[in-house]
Amino acid sequence: MEDFNNNATTKYGFNYSTTILQPNQKSMTTPDYVKILFYLMLFCFIFGGLGNIFSIIIWMRKHFIKTARSPACITMAAVNMVYVTVMFANLAGSYYTGKNLHSKSIFLCKFVRATTGFCQHIESWVIVILTAERLCAVVAPFSLKTVFSRHNISIFVLIVTLSFLILDTLVFMNSKLGLPPWGCMIENDSLSLARQLLTGQIPLAFLIPSNTIVIIKMIFKKTKLPNTAQQTGKTRNTKVTLMILTVTVAFIIFTLPFSVFLMCCRRMGGSKSRMIGVTMTIFPVINSSINFYLYFCSSQSFRDEVKKELCKIINVFSQFRGTPVVPFSTDSSETGET
Repeated sequence: MEDFNNNATTKYGFNYSTTILQPNQKSMTTPDYVKILFYLMLFCFIFGGLGNIFSIIIWMRKHFIKTARSPACITMAAVNMVYVTVMFANLAGSYYTGKNLHSKSIFLCKFVRATTGFCQHIESWVIVILTAERLCAVVAPFSLKTVFSRHNISIFVLIVTLSFLILDTLVFMNSKLGLPPWGCMIENDSLSLARQLLTGQIPLAFLIPSNTIVIIKMIFKKTKLPNTAQQTGKTRNTKVTLMILTVTVAFIIFTLPFSVFLMCCRRMGGSKSRMIGVTMTIFPVINSSINFYLYFCSSQSFRDEVKKELCKIINVFSQFRGTPVVPFSTDSSETGET
């Protein structure tokens, strides 16, 4: 660890143990913005963790597990939960002990970077898959069930997961470790650039125009449907599209600032850039914490399923007091497919 710090000091002009997340030798006080970030991340960890757990439970229920989007949404909730947990543990170590996970060892530094990078990769490309499915639904609806069946989406998600697992494992095993001015990062120009592009720029380059097309199609496409069955199908399709749009737009809003910063970070230096870099980490954490609440706000059938689960939980606790609660029930067909 001492050699690690000495190498960082020689190359970047500061000691790793005194980066912006740790107290320096002159002052053992934690910066105010780190305190604010800690409480924000604690909030995200608690409510985001509960939300992601509930998302997994709901998407595995009978009515939802049959939908084409369930494998993608379950995978996204799982990696979001891992990402928020690792990020909170890293900052909590700094807040309570003055040493985040990065500073414990080179192994932990690489592990944190590889794990968080892997989770961001998976979330980005799962969003791409969901957006492509919705784009196909509004542009070429007759080929939707053929191209984006549940089986095919499961295959797409599996390919993405295995590909990035291999990439981030190679980064973890073979890359040298560098310390750019704003924090700990794996130093390998080609791998670092590839990971950065695959996490933010390439997905955003697809998501922004694709969602623009979806929104325009939804606004201006007014098709006269001859019967009630087709009208019901269109209503369900619109509800699903709105839900996926909500999640995707939130992803773009919280990913775009972080991606722009990553593009510019190598040209920045000094304490202000380190502060900005640490502050920017809250954006992907927030993004990984809110999907459950976006599902809940944008989907009636999702809300109904959550109410069912909450009633089951309340019923279990109420049985100990001898006053069981009548389970909540609703016909999922009335609210439409999610």
